[in-house]
Amino acid sequence: MDGDQDSPFLRPLERRRLSTLINIWKDHWITICVVLIFGGIWFSTTFNVDMPKLYLQQIYVPALDLSENPTAAAAAAPVNPTLFFDIRFENPMADHSNSYGDGEIAFFYGPGRSLRVANYTLGGFNLDAGKTAYRRGLVEGRGVPWDGALGAAAIFGVEVAVKVRFGYWFWYSNKRPLRVGGDVEVGPSGRKVRSEDVPLTSAANMLRGRRFSALTFVAVSLLLVSVV
Repeated sequence: MDGDQDSPFLRPLERRRLSTLINIWKDHWITICVVLIFGGIWFSTTFNVDMPKLYLQQIYVPALDLSENPTAAAAAAPVNPTLFFDIRFENPMADHSNSYGDGEIAFFYGPGRSLRVANYTLGGFNLDAGKTAYRRGLVEGRGVPWDGALGAAAIFGVEVAVKVRFGYWFWYSNKRPLRVGGDVEVGPSGRKVRSEDVPLTSAANMLRGRRFSALTFVAVSLLLVSVV
C-alpha cells in the first residue's frame, strides 16, 4: 500500500487523497465493515421478493353431484351447470405487501386444458405481509360434455392470470405478471376426489422474484479488510 502512495504516476494531490482514505480506513475499518455487513443484510431483506402462492381450495360442480341430481346420469342433461370455486392467495413474505390488479380466472375441461368452459373476472385487492386472502365465486360452465363427465371422474383445469405489485417501505414496485394453473379431478360427488388443496403453479414464475444477496456486501467488506 505504501508503494502505491509513493508511485511516481500519482500526482501530489492524488497521493494526499489516497493517503487520507487509507488513514480513514485504518482508523475505522471495523465500523465500515459493520455498516457494510448490516447494510447488505438490510438491502437483501428489503428488496428480495417471493411470488405469491395460490391454491385451489374448493371446487364444486353441482351437475356432477349424483346425490343431488340422481336422474342427471340417465337424462344426460345437467340441472345446474354452475361451477363454485374457492381460491386461496398467500403472501409468503413477512416484510412486503402485495397489490393485485384486476385479473382473470379461467376454467377448462379435460386434460391439457384445451377446452375453456368458463371465465371469471377477478377484482383487484391488497394483501398485507404474511397474510392470506380467499376469493370465492361461481361461474356458468358452457360447452362441457356433461354426458361423458357424469358418473365418472372428470378433469377440470384452473388458471389465474393477474398482475401483482410488491410493497416496499413507502412505494410499490412495477406490475409483474403472475400466471399460474393446476388440474383437479372431480368425482361423482361434484367435489375434488382428493381432499388436499391443489397448488396453482407455473415454472415461469419461479424466477420472477428479484433477489439481491447480502453475501456480495460481506465479500466486499472482507476484501477491504484483507487489503490492509
